Amino acid sequence: MNCDDILDQITQYLKQTLEGIRGDIGQKTYKLDFFKLFRLAYNQNCFEINSKPRLTGDAIRDSIHDRLLIDLINDDYEKAKELLERLVVKWDE
Repeated sequence: MNCDDILDQITQYLKQTLEGIRGDIGQKTYKLDFFKLFRLAYNQNCFEINSKPRLTGDAIRDSIHDRLLIDLINDDYEKAKELLERLVVKWDE
């Protein structure tokens, strides 16, 4: 799995949460899924400055905004934005 695949998977997890398929981002199994992606990103050097895409919290926020949030309206946008912010905080920890 390369860095772009990891970003795609993060986007899918967030979409599933917004659609009610996944639980809360704070749940143990959900956190474990993101930790696995974080570990993959680390092993693939996705945090390096020359990585495309670079998978720091800020870069994830920007990329997912372009991939997911931009098409949402009103309440869904606010809900997705809040969820993304929660993810970025956990990712950067």
